[in-house]
Order: sequence, then C-alpha cells, then structure tokens
Amino acid sequence: ASCCPRRSPPQRAFLWASMRLVRAGLFCLGFHRVEERGAPAPRDAAPILASNHTSFVEAFYLTQRFRASGMAAEDLAAIPMVGNVLRALEFVLVDKADDASRRRAAEDLKTSLGDPRAPRFLVFPEGQTNNGSRLIGFKDGAFRLGHGVQPVAVTYEPRGDYDPTNIDDMVWHFARPCFDLAHPMRVTYLPTMAPEPGEAPRAFAQRVRGALAAELGRATTEHGHDDERLQKHARRRLERRGAPREDLAWALPETGLVKSVLGFDCAEAKGHLDAYLDARAAAVEKPAAYFAALRADESPELRALYDR
Repeated sequence: ASCCPRRSPPQRAFLWASMRLVRAGLFCLGFHRVEERGAPAPRDAAPILASNHTSFVEAFYLTQRFRASGMAAEDLAAIPMVGNVLRALEFVLVDKADDASRRRAAEDLKTSLGDPRAPRFLVFPEGQTNNGSRLIGFKDGAFRLGHGVQPVAVTYEPRGDYDPTNIDDMVWHFARPCFDLAHPMRVTYLPTMAPEPGEAPRAFAQRVRGALAAELGRATTEHGHDDERLQKHARRRLERRGAPREDLAWALPETGLVKSVLGFDCAEAKGHLDAYLDARAAAVEKPAAYFAALRADESPELRALYDR
C-alpha cells in the first residue's frame, strides 16, 4: 500500500480493510457498541477533531470512525504495516526532538487542512494520555491555522476492576479488556467552534478545552508533557545519588503556569530543579517555593499562584 499513489483505488481498498480490522479488534476487546451523542460536523466546517485523551481506545475508535489523519512520531512509520496505515491515512510524521522536523510538520499540517479532499485531522491537544480526572494543558499547534474545530468528549464506564483510563502498565492496559464481556463507551460531538476575530491561538485552545471540561464535568490544570519530563529528570538524579524512592508529585509544578508566569522553558526549569535538589537538604522545602522566590518581586500574582 505504501508504494501505491496517494488516494489511489488500491490504497483506498487497503485503508478500508485496515479500518475494518481496527474496529474488529476493538470489538474483541469488549467495545461492542459505542454510544454516540450529537452529530459530527461536515469536514468543511470543522476539519479538526479535538478529543480528550485517556486511553488507546479513543485514538483507534475515532481514527477508524472518520479515517482521520493525525500526527505521529517518525519512528512509527518504520514499523511494518503500521507505517503503511499511517501513510494511507496521510498522517503528518514528526521527530519532536528535531526543530526542522517540527517546522516541516507544521507546514504539512497547514497544507493538509487547506486541502478539501484531505481527511479530517484528529488531535489530542493534551499531548499525552492521563487518568481523566482533569483536563491538562492544551498545546495550541492545531489552533494556530484559523480552522474550525469540533470538540469530542470521550468517556468510559469502568466495570469490575478494569478502568480503561488506568495506564500504569501498558501491557495490562491492552490485555485486560479481553477478560470482560463488554465495556461501555460514549462519544459526544460538541458544537463546532471557530476562532474569533483577533483571538490568540492559546485563547482559542483554552476555549475549546473549557467546552470539553464542561461536557466531561472535569476541572482543568496546566500540567503537560514537560511536567513528566521534569519528574523523570528528578527521579534519575535521585537514583544516581542512591536516594530512597519517593513520591515525586512535587516535581510536577504545572509547567504551563511556570512558563506563562515565570517565562521558564523546560530546559530552564530542569536547571532550577537541579539547583533545588542540590539545595534541598539545606533550606528549601518545596520546589514551588523555590521557583516563586526567584522572581516574586517581579510578579505579584506569583504568591497567590503558589499559595493555592
């Protein structure tokens, strides 16, 4: 299929068969009947679908439901069959560690959204899965191009001891659904949202997140992928020192707020985290207090932010 011209009859046939196999796989895992509420908007009104992200299930379901495109890591394209499916779905491939690759992906995304024959573009603006108790910070990349967005709220009803949002063990996360008869799942299509005149991409992303949070009944937080990176960095530092394993919830400072209020990027935050770990035994009780002390005199809002 990868050697066939894009959107050619052989490639469309391959894609049709692949998507049927994906749905059959979800059926075998117990996701027999998915309740849908609302209605999908026409592609020309909302070429972008934006969903919350708590499990692998919604990614597979929405992809096969709309034959949607998306963004994926370049190394996935090297996996047999997976790469063929990604190319047939016209996925935008990106190496997140390469600035040039990210710029190229942004241009590819712009081209795809401007092509009326292209598939819908499915995004998970949180950038990673989480346990669903909150909606974490939204990345604004897909909200920068001025296109309409349809928010999609996905919920599950855990049965027995299986919770589709529990991703602590990825092998068990995929295998456990096989041991139950059925797993209820609901997909709600919210009204299409478009950027308002003069609205910044971040503000548009926040507005879409607010609509999803209201539908899901969830609070929002500014945690994101950089928080996970900071926590892993802290764990590696402590393990190298031979320190006993501890709860590193304190190493998740809501980097979205840290960036907007203090102006730190992840690299800077890592430097300050290293300084905190070095100084922890001497004086500092909390990394949040350490960050606040750096520029508290420049930001009156900061004390309120970290006093929560």
